[in-house]
Amino acid sequence: MLCQKCGDFEFYFDIEDYFCKSILFEPLNYFSGVAVENEGTSNLICDECGEEILVGDLYLEDESAVERSKELIFFEMAKVVMRNIEACEECGHGRHMQELHHSIRSTFDEEDDNPEEIFSRLHKSTELAELIGEVTGFDDAYYEDIVKYIHCPHCMNGSGANYEDKTDYGHFELSTEVYTKEDINYFENKFYDEAFDMPYLIMKRTRILRLLKFTPVNTARILKVTFRAADVTG
Repeated sequence: MLCQKCGDFEFYFDIEDYFCKSILFEPLNYFSGVAVENEGTSNLICDECGEEILVGDLYLEDESAVERSKELIFFEMAKVVMRNIEACEECGHGRHMQELHHSIRSTFDEEDDNPEEIFSRLHKSTELAELIGEVTGFDDAYYEDIVKYIHCPHCMNGSGANYEDKTDYGHFELSTEVYTKEDINYFENKFYDEAFDMPYLIMKRTRILRLLKFTPVNTARILKVTFRAADVTG
């Protein structure tokens, strides 16, 4: 048995307080089966530090239950974070951005071109550390514990080893970049609004998009025409 100090009760108190105030999580009793009240007539002794556990005080009876409870909490937090992931670098918008990056580099190939600057003006992603903080608002000391339960909800990326298809999909890290709805909107606003924000291209915009399939290669070509025109008219 562990006293409140050795049982990391501060963590549980923080969690309970946080979850009670948060509208993101279902009201689960994370103390259930973990914290026990000393209902006896005499004090108990903590196995870790030897301090007394007074009658009426809470203590942790099963150390393994402590770890299971913590993992459940981190798992619940990870699920909420994953709801905000629209794509990773391996699927959807993320894969499109990878292909677009390659296409821009191959299309803007003249000496005075700067393909990396062009791509950076269009591209936006979010590191998981930032996303965890934005979504949960929780102490960053526990981000490493949360991220190990996060994977892309739209593909297998980050989910680890899959023994059925004999593939290791790896694990996400705090520096892993994913794409939120805001990141996707950022690209669409930048490309559709700013890239065509020149008088003689505005009227041609619909026709261009109708004639060209929206692929990374053609997107890069459209951008090249646009930036060339900007150089001439500017």
